[in-house]
Amino acid sequence: MGGNRFFILAGEASGDLHGAHLIRALKSLSSNASFSGFGGDKMAEAGFVPILHCNELAFMGFFDVIRNLGKVKKYLALAKNSIKSFNPDVVILIDYPGFNLKIAKYAHDSGYKVVYFIPPKVWASRAKRALKIKASCDAVISILPFEIDFLAKYGINAFYAGNPLTEAIAGFNKTQNKKEFLAATALQGKPIIALLAGSRVGEVKHILPVMVEAASAYPDFQFVVAGVSSLGSGIYESYLKNSNVRVIYDNTYALVSCAEAALVASGTATLETALLGTPQVVCYALSGGSFVYYLFRAFMRVNYISLVNLILDKPVVEELIQQYYHKASVIAALNKILYDKKYCDVMLGNYKTLQSIVETEDIPSKMAASEIMRIIKPQKESL
Repeated sequence: MGGNRFFILAGEASGDLHGAHLIRALKSLSSNASFSGFGGDKMAEAGFVPILHCNELAFMGFFDVIRNLGKVKKYLALAKNSIKSFNPDVVILIDYPGFNLKIAKYAHDSGYKVVYFIPPKVWASRAKRALKIKASCDAVISILPFEIDFLAKYGINAFYAGNPLTEAIAGFNKTQNKKEFLAATALQGKPIIALLAGSRVGEVKHILPVMVEAASAYPDFQFVVAGVSSLGSGIYESYLKNSNVRVIYDNTYALVSCAEAALVASGTATLETALLGTPQVVCYALSGGSFVYYLFRAFMRVNYISLVNLILDKPVVEELIQQYYHKASVIAALNKILYDKKYCDVMLGNYKTLQSIVETEDIPSKMAASEIMRIIKPQKESL
């Protein structure tokens, strides 16, 4: 008898990372398992056979989706046909809600088991999506501790598996990698400010230019972009002309560990930066200016956008959003980190509290994999 068949859909870089850990954990529990779906390089390295690379799905924001509506429809059809052809024991959806909720309904209506790993942030906006999750998912696996109680209000019995970022960072040897990183990149000398401008082209386009502008105010520091090689070098080079800002590709943890501070695009990277212990300023901007900001705020149900502040439910790190994100505001926020020791110490103290909240006794991917196997076991036993 063959092993279990897992169809996984990850639409962006963070999902690719979490998916890779999950695949390895599932392989340890299911011999001869096979994996297919939409994902990235990390998932492929773990033993996944990609039908579509997640970079093809990296649309950012409402307007970007509208401009690429034809592609979205084509990829939805591809996903549905691929699920039917692969005939998996379970369809595992990782984040990416606009796309994955449609696939969840299709898979459920077609008789497949559906597990949502890292569900939509319904506690932040569009709470009615919780009803769609309940209707089409057999299980929900959360990576945010406060999410469980909110989902329970909608009758969703979500399982908290811990946050997979703790797993990724636990495997990172900070001291060893820092020494190797500095030796390999010739960054010794001036103190480093890390620039994490996002993993999607749209994020880099709207966030990186302001970071580069702010860098000109700090001649005694070296500003270094955490580059994502899959985006190509052109996206960075176009914004770094006539500046002293460098790019180091695919070595974000080492760069952040070496940095005195980091300017970080809102998203998974804010939690990663906190768990690595580097003080940060959170940055976020999209096309559309103040109109998009007020539209964004109108639909938001929470007071913060960064995972650090959301989990701790207080303003631990400064958030600069949309029209409030500009050169002067970045300099003012960064100065507090670099020159106000008390401010910085308070942030680092809160980071320790954050770590104690998100950590679990067991490995997050192992916990998530065990829950998935529990869901599909009755199905396999009935065959």
